[in-house]
Amino acid sequence: MIFTSDNGCSPQANFAELAEKGHNPSYVFRGTKADIFDGGHHIPFIARWPGEDQSRHEQRPDYVPHGFYGDLCGDHRRKAA
Repeated sequence: MIFTSDNGCSPQANFAELAEKGHNPSYVFRGTKADIFDGGHHIPFIARWPGEDQSRHEQRPDYVPHGFYGDLCGDHRRKAA
């Protein structure tokens, strides 16, 4: 199962209204979509393979999904930085 989303929240969002409801779309990061700050670049990415050994769990806050399909298909020729 894979869940991911687009990067950053739109700068046109009503941030005051969202905050009143307890939601901060950029979490602790500064910025929104289309700017240079972290809040415009972070995306959620969650992957789970039911039945797989959970001891192999890895959490990488710096994962960039550009090579996602290669990873998914088992193409391990690229080395992680």
